[in-house]
Amino acid sequence: MKTAVAGIGVIGRVHVEVLRELGRAPAAVCDVIPERRESVAGAKGYGDFSEMLEKETPDVVHICTPHMLHADMIVEALGRDINVLCEKPLCIKAEDIPRILEAEKNSRGMLGVCLQNRYNASSLFAKSFFEKKKPDFAFGSVLWHRDAAYYATGEWRGKWATEGGGVLINQAIHTVDLLQWICGDPESVTGEIFLPLLNLARTLLNSSIH
Repeated sequence: MKTAVAGIGVIGRVHVEVLRELGRAPAAVCDVIPERRESVAGAKGYGDFSEMLEKETPDVVHICTPHMLHADMIVEALGRDINVLCEKPLCIKAEDIPRILEAEKNSRGMLGVCLQNRYNASSLFAKSFFEKKKPDFAFGSVLWHRDAAYYATGEWRGKWATEGGGVLINQAIHTVDLLQWICGDPESVTGEIFLPLLNLARTLLNSSIH
C-alpha cells in the first residue's frame, strides 16, 4: 500500500513514525514549509497537495494539516478515489459536512477520522458495558492547559477562522465523541460560558499570539 502524509507538523510527524513502525513508511509527504517535508527521509516532498496526489497516486493519504484545510483536501482526495485518514476535526464549517459526505458517497475511497480515544481500554470497556444497558445520562469532564508555547507552534492555532474555535473543537472533541459513541446522539444540547473567565482567556490568548 502506497501512503502519503499531508502536513508534517506536530501530529504529522507522529503519523510518519507510526507508519514506519508498521512497515508502511510514507512514499510522499506534503508541507508548505520546505524544511518540514525535507525532514522525512525516504519520502518525496511536495509543497502542493494536488501535485502530490496527481504524481504519486497514493492508495491512502493521511491529512494532518491545520483544521481549515481538512474539508477541501478530503473532497479532493476522495474525488480521486484515494482512501483518506483525516485528523480531527473533519471540518470547521457546517456547510462543509454535506459536500464531504457527498464526496465519500461517490468515491471508491474510504474516509476515516482520527478519534483514537475510542481504542483506549477504558473506552472499550464502557462501550461493551453499555451495549445492553442504555445509560440514562452521562457526564464528561475535561481539563486542559495550553501555554503560549503551544499556540506559537502555528499561526492558525486559537483562531475561529482557522482552528474553528477553542478547546471544544480541538481537545474536548474527544470527550464529546466518546459520549456520542457510547450513549448515542443527544436529543438536545445546551451550553454556558462564564463571561469573566472567557474575557480572561481572550486576553491571555491575544497576548500569547500577538
